[in-house]
Amino acid sequence: MSNHGSSFKKNIIIGAILPVFIIFIISFTFYSSLQRQAETTRWVEHTHKVIADAHHLTKLLVDMETGERGFLITGKNNFLEPFDNGKILWDKELPLLKVLVSDNAEQVRRLDDIGLLQMKWLTDAANIEISTRKLVGNSTDISIDDVHLSLIHISEPTRRTPIS
Repeated sequence: MSNHGSSFKKNIIIGAILPVFIIFIISFTFYSSLQRQAETTRWVEHTHKVIADAHHLTKLLVDMETGERGFLITGKNNFLEPFDNGKILWDKELPLLKVLVSDNAEQVRRLDDIGLLQMKWLTDAANIEISTRKLVGNSTDISIDDVHLSLIHISEPTRRTPIS
């Protein structure tokens, strides 16, 4: 009977330990899964931030180009505002994006290349064109504003004098 009793105790011990062990394994698996999910979420948020910041840099370039074109066409300094603001923000935000992607050497290299291209555009094109346009000034007798005023006058109703 002692053999039967020890086998019974053994079964009881296994019956008590096995569920605890299974719960431990399930808990560990669940915890690991949550950790991986949290890490994945952090990387997705990081990626979204990088993409948004890159889009913002693109917008700044478009603003600079638009401001330059507006000034080149009109010669009016207020058109340079988006150009000047874009340069200031570019110089602040490009280094911040480099820090954000510092874990990826290839992206840092791309941003370095983009920064060099932007600087080349400024020095070899935009700044020269703006300086040249400032030399020309507004010496012409007509501007685009004259055309706008004429268009406004065309759309205004006119009085007709009756024909007698």
